Amino acid sequence: MSNNTPHWASFVPQGVPQADLYRQLNTTQAAEFLGVPKRNLEAMRQTGTGPVFVRFSPRNVRYRLIDLIRYQERMLRRSTCDTEQGARHG
Repeated sequence: MSNNTPHWASFVPQGVPQADLYRQLNTTQAAEFLGVPKRNLEAMRQTGTGPVFVRFSPRNVRYRLIDLIRYQERMLRRSTCDTEQGARHG
């Protein structure tokens, strides 16, 4: 990976066009991507603990693929004892 390549780029499968990273997913699709129930993702949105999202209206919420990948990266842990401050995969 070159110095200009973002850290999260290592999580993107090879061959995925950069434009696809900005594709917007609805809540059902985003929950499926993350492997969590839709209701959990909705609850995380309410509490501010989940991935960032785009809100066009109260009933029109979208998640960008790149933001879901970044969220997954932030959630990586080496053990169940890792805290948010101490968790890094590198």
